[in-house]
Amino acid sequence: MDGAACENDCLGEPDLAEAVSKHWRLRQDEMRIIPLPVDDEVFCRRGDGSRENSTILYVGRLSRLKGVEVLVQALPSIIRLCPGARVRFVGNDHPSRPGGSRWSHICVPCCVRRVCRTRRWSSTGAMPRASLPEVYRQSAVCVVPSYFESFGYTCLEAMACGCAVSPAPPGIARNHQR
Repeated sequence: MDGAACENDCLGEPDLAEAVSKHWRLRQDEMRIIPLPVDDEVFCRRGDGSRENSTILYVGRLSRLKGVEVLVQALPSIIRLCPGARVRFVGNDHPSRPGGSRWSHICVPCCVRRVCRTRRWSSTGAMPRASLPEVYRQSAVCVVPSYFESFGYTCLEAMACGCAVSPAPPGIARNHQR
């Protein structure tokens, strides 16, 4: 970056605007704050706040880039620490396994069964967007093990619904946590 910015520069949140303003010596009143694009009337807390405290939720495409194998590899530790944990995979499958095989047909069932030794997991495939808020509200935590996210809608939607979010250290999702 060369330090130059125009008056129409747009930032996603006030804290970031303040930090950029100080760092680049820009006038904050010339910046526009663009709200995060999550419908807070749909993705919000509702009801009594009760959750299935043992449900670990993964929402997203089942692909290598989304870190599905990170979650599967972490399952032995998760089950050891939380013996009653259940894992729910929500999302479309993707042929990103070596040789073009699909995650839901081979990797997830095989690995999860081997790790859990019980059927404490489910894979629902893709869900209508309108169904996701309730899924987030019912889950204890939403894991986002992505290696890369251009923008973490899953994180924002889960947090808006009151669901805890656990991003993997290499993932960009951690930028949304505060």
